[in-house]
Formats: sequence, C-alpha cells, structure tokens
Amino acid sequence: MADIGLSEFSFGYAFLHEQTLRKWGRVIGVPILPSLRGEAKLGWDVKLPTKGKAFYYQFKLSERFSRSNSKFIADGTYSSSYYKIALHKANNNQQHRRLWELAQVAGNEETYYVAPEVHSSEIFEDAFLNRKVIENSRLIPLRECENYDPDDKEQHYITFKYGEKDFIQHSSQKKRSGSILGKNLIHIYDQKLPNFDPINDDFTRRLVKTVEDSVSEIIDLKKMSIVKKLIEERQPDNVSSELNYIANLLLSAFDLSLVIVGESQSENNHRRNYI
Repeated sequence: MADIGLSEFSFGYAFLHEQTLRKWGRVIGVPILPSLRGEAKLGWDVKLPTKGKAFYYQFKLSERFSRSNSKFIADGTYSSSYYKIALHKANNNQQHRRLWELAQVAGNEETYYVAPEVHSSEIFEDAFLNRKVIENSRLIPLRECENYDPDDKEQHYITFKYGEKDFIQHSSQKKRSGSILGKNLIHIYDQKLPNFDPINDDFTRRLVKTVEDSVSEIIDLKKMSIVKKLIEERQPDNVSSELNYIANLLLSAFDLSLVIVGESQSENNHRRNYI
C-alpha cells in the first residue's frame, strides 16, 4: 500500500511480531524465523509448545477503493467500498499457482494470503501500537482459491469488503467463502485443537518430508540452487533446528512464513497455553 508507506515486509513483521506478544486469554502465536538457528543453541526448545500445528502465511498488500468509478463498483460487483489484493502475475502467475498446489497437499492446508484491512497510515500505526494488527487483517485460504492455467498471463486480483468473510477471486468473478477476519483468528486456532500433534522429533520429521516433497515438485527452477544449498547444509540436531530448516525452505521456495500454533504446559500454574 505505497500511498500510506506500508510495505509487505513491514506489514509481515508487524503481524508476526504481534503473534509473539498478543495473548487472547490463553492463546499466543510463535513464528519460526530464520534467525532461530542461533537461538536454538541457547535452549530455545523449552519455549516450544508440547502440541501444535503448522500455519503458513504469505503477506500481501491491499488497497481500498470507494469511488463510484472504481472498477469493481462501476461494474456492479460491489455497491460500496472494497479492498483489493493484486496477485503477482510474473511468469504466468507462477507464485499463485505454486502456492495453490502447496495448499492442496495433506498437511499444508493452513496456507494463507494475509493482507492488511486498513486504509491509512494513522489506522495502521494505531493498530500496531495497540497490538491490533491481527484484528485489522484478512486471511485468504489458498485451498479455497481457484488455480490459473500455466499459460495465463493476465493480472488477477482478490477483493473483499470490510468485515465480510466472502471474497471474490478475479477474473472469474466467482464469490467464495472461507476467508478469516483477523479478529476471529483465535477461533480458528481453537477449532484446530483436536488436530494438534506432539511437537517432537516425529512431528518435525513428518513436516520436513511434507515440505521437501512439495518443494521438489513445485519449486521455481531459478530458486533451486538456494534450496539445494539449504538441504545440503541441514543439521537435524534438535526440534528447533529442524523447524528453523523448514522455515528457511518455505521462505526461500515460496516466500512463506511459518507459525507454530499449539498448546504448552506452564510450569508455574499448570494451565494450558496456546503458542
């Protein structure tokens, strides 16, 4: 959203930073960042949840349109203001096609586009300072999106109205349901509770295999040398180092950020927390 001075990086940082700080009662999120390898040597394992699930986020920018001559108001798609995400059309929409394919693989279902639902720098700054960036965000599940043909060179978009879960993927103009309002993210985490698995060596082995298989099948050839180097330098010392490896693979291959959502046992009060 260049007009308010927001970049994909700054939005993604704010969203992930809030995951580490924001608590919904007993719930908090833990991003797995590429810097984790150094922290792993300092006993970072003790901060990991005992049970959990992997979520994959790719950060996008959104733009709000409200004038009557705005494309999707003028053509009758919307009767009032809406937000628009522009998908990367490079290499025949390759990024979207790769992410869509990734999300169809068992174990990768929680793959999302994440975009801000704000229209001014003041609103974003207020959200950041008050830890409400997540509340002012929209999550679009890739598994609910439509894929594009490999020879499709058109510019495509995703649009949605503030506060409404339905979204439209253009150019098909087909309305789809299932996007997540940021304020409801905690409820999504709660719904996934029965699917949480113990965070242990078996968890990371299965996650490594799932991600490596996906990378080998759908990776952009231009990124293959980077991915190959990561695979060659892998050091499966412990759970945290393996999660760091997975996070690096996802970031390098798909520009995705890994967040582990789970539950842990507090040593002080013996109550459950989501991390």
